[in-house]
Amino acid sequence: MNDFVEHIAFAWRRAVKNPAISALIVLTFAIGLGANSAMFSMAYNILLSPLPYADSDRLVRLEQHEPNAGRQNFPSSVQSYFDFREQNESFEHVLEYHAMQFTLLGHGLPIRVQTGVTSWNYFDVLGIQPLHGRLFVAGEDDIGAEPLILLSHRFWTSQFDSDPDVVGSSLEMNNAIHRVIGVLPPIPAFPDDNDIWITSASCPFRSSPPVIDNRNLPMIASIFAKLRDDVSIENGASDVNGIAQRLLTAYPDSYSAARGYSADLTALKEVMMGDSSRVFFLLIAVSALVLLIACANIANLNLARLASRHQELAVREAVGARPSAISRQLLTESVLYAMVGGLLGLIVAYFSLGVLSEFAAGYTSLASEIRMDSRTLLFSVVLAVVTGIASGSAAAFQRRNISRALKEGGDKVTTTASGKLQRSALLAVQLALSFVILTVTALIVLSMYRLTSTDPGYDPENVLNVSLDLNFTNYSSPQEIRDFGQRLLRETSQIAGVESVGVSAIAPGQGGVLGVVAFEIEGRISADDDVRPSATNSTVSSEYFRTLGIPLMKGETFDDSDDENAIRVAVINQRFEETWFPGGNAIGNRISTDQGESWVEIIGVVGDVRFGSPDVPQGPAFYEHFPQRPGTSMEFVLRSAGDLSELGSIVAETIYAIDSQQAVDEIATMNQIRSQWLEAPRLVAILMGLFGVLSLLVTVSGVVGVVSYNVSQRIREIGVHIAVGANPAKIRGIFVRQTVRVLVAGLAIGALAMAFVAPGLSEFLFETSAVEIDVYLFTAFLLAVVAWIATTVPARKASGLNPAAALRNE
Repeated sequence: MNDFVEHIAFAWRRAVKNPAISALIVLTFAIGLGANSAMFSMAYNILLSPLPYADSDRLVRLEQHEPNAGRQNFPSSVQSYFDFREQNESFEHVLEYHAMQFTLLGHGLPIRVQTGVTSWNYFDVLGIQPLHGRLFVAGEDDIGAEPLILLSHRFWTSQFDSDPDVVGSSLEMNNAIHRVIGVLPPIPAFPDDNDIWITSASCPFRSSPPVIDNRNLPMIASIFAKLRDDVSIENGASDVNGIAQRLLTAYPDSYSAARGYSADLTALKEVMMGDSSRVFFLLIAVSALVLLIACANIANLNLARLASRHQELAVREAVGARPSAISRQLLTESVLYAMVGGLLGLIVAYFSLGVLSEFAAGYTSLASEIRMDSRTLLFSVVLAVVTGIASGSAAAFQRRNISRALKEGGDKVTTTASGKLQRSALLAVQLALSFVILTVTALIVLSMYRLTSTDPGYDPENVLNVSLDLNFTNYSSPQEIRDFGQRLLRETSQIAGVESVGVSAIAPGQGGVLGVVAFEIEGRISADDDVRPSATNSTVSSEYFRTLGIPLMKGETFDDSDDENAIRVAVINQRFEETWFPGGNAIGNRISTDQGESWVEIIGVVGDVRFGSPDVPQGPAFYEHFPQRPGTSMEFVLRSAGDLSELGSIVAETIYAIDSQQAVDEIATMNQIRSQWLEAPRLVAILMGLFGVLSLLVTVSGVVGVVSYNVSQRIREIGVHIAVGANPAKIRGIFVRQTVRVLVAGLAIGALAMAFVAPGLSEFLFETSAVEIDVYLFTAFLLAVVAWIATTVPARKASGLNPAAALRNE
């Protein structure tokens, strides 16, 4: 113990004695360890920790599939939910869930609320206790039960100022008084980021007889379940698929073997993670590479420091110090630097958690769980010790040659061939790892640029989008919906500065899954076919295409004569025509979405529009005219040369003037909506860019350190060269050539490593190859320039030495 304390004290004195090199080593450790501490906080709390629910390993989602019809994990009808709930032998509990948008009254202006609709025991099964009040109890999801509300923690704090007395108050929704019975604690925003929760009985849509009794439509429910303690997920999956096969036999009109109908289970953890784990693993891998670069750099710095200490260490060994004690001293110094650097890195990691949470929120609802706890501290301490030992080992092993320095006498230091090779190899590894990180970063940044530059199929500039869902208890007939929509179109078109106004059921960038419908083409695809084609379907007004700048490719679009009394007409996109009418003869044909009971004639073809993420190509889509098929979900788009934020307020006031109980869901510019889709990949590109810069900085310091060390070891040789007439350029060339050899080796190793990285990298890229030669050449050129600059500084210093002083140096 006394030896350990002495080693620490001695290491601290040496660190204070050499502040510049000590600060560089500590900073390098801080970069590598800080990045990995932050990544560990994210990885452990999202990837490794159990879900914040009771018995989370037994929670699953029941999924139904029709792969032959291109339908994966489609929502369940209420009757199917009943079947799985009643017939299974694997679950303790089976829960239903779906989300709705309702208008909440009784608290100032009407508020559009995201509403979770679920079984009474949903929160009991998850093991969630209320922050205030109580949860739902048995019987409260029976038809006719009192309407009740649970407030989410976020909604409670934002709308009710965290007032606990809100429990017991009454709010109006769907023309019914709902009593607030409780407030939920902060929980992951899953399955959706809901404002309030109600039982299935309180949802007028879910509790209506047509929805309950119809086995085919509508499909609205997600089914979650808790496995019995003695049932594995594989056995549970076999159980539910057995139920699915029985449903195939019992209800052949509702379930199709030809479409491949089946049922399966997915662990809830996997559901909540989605595809996000691959992004997190990428960042973790890159942060680990940054740490390896830091370790290689510090190992080189330690070797350089060792050269200046040969005499000191040789004398210590000569007077009786054991070689093992000297090695332990060197390792202690390295670990001390690592611990100090790790502490600084932890501080940086702690303050970066907010940014990481914001980044992770774009991929998973578990982002709120990211925090720094005792596990992160323990990981950071262990990692600091391990990296300290690893980066100090090279110097500790090299120590075995120090006795030679004493035999040679004077102050001369001997540099062995193995030592030179070791330092060059470490620098080559740094350059190789930097090449990998910078190449990956450049590819992702290039992919992000191409993603943001993708033509969305419409002109988002100077366009405002106003979303609203009419309360279907107030607007229950097509005529009422039609009257509201057309009145709002008329009044908003008269606002000063507004050039045109349109309405649709689905706005670009707002998704499109809910608008996907099956159809048949008259005379070609029959409703009796087991597998029917599907396409995104939306209803739009006559000015919609002009407002968004969607080009008309052939035929015509809608006009005011295409009203509810006229022949029903449709406009398709190019992809629809290419898919189903490759001969380009779609106009004049008819399609049906109700199994041939009514037909819609195609009158025109417009350009393709990306309804969802910019990286997802738009599939077939067709539009119907709003007056002919009005819907309660409305997306109003207004093109204006004026201030769009001011326009949003005017439109909201116009809506309230038409119906004082109608809330506005969202007001945003089309550019803002598009930007939301790009936020998550943009943050990935930024984080990768940060890692790339850090790796480059550490590599620069490594090159400077190695070249500076080589200069210090060859001062007498340099003096001889200068004395016999060598010019400065020749002196600089000596060190530049050394760096070039190491650079070429590093780039070769890095290019070989990229051959293994590229296949896995492709899934992160948009319209970008993982082997873009231009990117590889750019990265190599960047490293060459950086290495040349880093070499030139100490080499220029060497070329300016005074030969007499250099020859006197030993």
